[in-house]
Amino acid sequence: MLAKAVPDYVSSAWAVGIGLFLMFVGFAAAGLSLPNVPGAPVKVGDLTRAQAVVIILGTMVTLGLLIRGFKAGILLGILVTAVMLAAAGVPVSGGEGLAGFPNPGEVFLKLDVMGALKNPVLIPIILVLFLVDMFDTMGTVVGLSQKIGRRISREELERVFRIDALASTLAPLFGVSTSGTFIESAAGIEAGGKTGKASIVTGLLFLASIPLAGVIGGMNPGFLQLASAPALIAVGILMMTVLGKIDFNDPLHYIPAAATIMFMIFTFNIAMGIAASLIAYPLTALVLGRLKEVHPIAWVLLVLSLLLFVFYPYPTS
Repeated sequence: MLAKAVPDYVSSAWAVGIGLFLMFVGFAAAGLSLPNVPGAPVKVGDLTRAQAVVIILGTMVTLGLLIRGFKAGILLGILVTAVMLAAAGVPVSGGEGLAGFPNPGEVFLKLDVMGALKNPVLIPIILVLFLVDMFDTMGTVVGLSQKIGRRISREELERVFRIDALASTLAPLFGVSTSGTFIESAAGIEAGGKTGKASIVTGLLFLASIPLAGVIGGMNPGFLQLASAPALIAVGILMMTVLGKIDFNDPLHYIPAAATIMFMIFTFNIAMGIAASLIAYPLTALVLGRLKEVHPIAWVLLVLSLLLFVFYPYPTS
């Protein structure tokens, strides 16, 4: 029902917003833009620096490989960028790292679920975490499905939600970051992964790489961040291809699209962008007198979106 409640032009706006989000992350990671600077939200970085030139060249190489249809274009682009960064003098190593498994006993099952549920202060936080995870998952899956070239079915969306919920529940038991659906899946889609088999292979490779965690941890984080920046920028550019599905002469199309992009990019929060569009879409239809086009579930999503805005833990000044 969720899939039917969100029209194609709204989910296309999600895809565009996610693409811009990826590009912004890539620009910031590469130093092409400098966030949180005095006097402006963001400023241009020093484009004459060697690493900035390498990132631009790496983006051109990655994008060229992708539009030419190379299946390993993203990986090859990262490798080419890494070689150029090393040649430009960016340090590869950032410290000593030893291969080996971490000690799971320090964090495994170290949680108090009932204690959290009995604490009234934590209830709004739990609600916000649920809403953020739901909107992030729905927005990512429905938005990225636009790149596959077809609308995701109800059964597929329900399956994704079940898997995401299971992964999000199991991850805290092991004391690790929440495992779920992430926008970086756009890179996998561009590489040809559309059936889920690529995700299984990726998971197995992550499992096999656990003994190397110490070695990877010994690498310079800045080097790894720079090496992956062109991939994010290139994939973000390719996400723009769904713009054609939005009719910018129809307010019911462009107002939810603008709300998505504004909140997703300017707040740097994907869930906020999704929620803003789910509020703007039915309200715009109401003003235009086109309520027949709005699925009843869209009003439920509007209420949930409002709850996210009300209970979100905003920073205090």
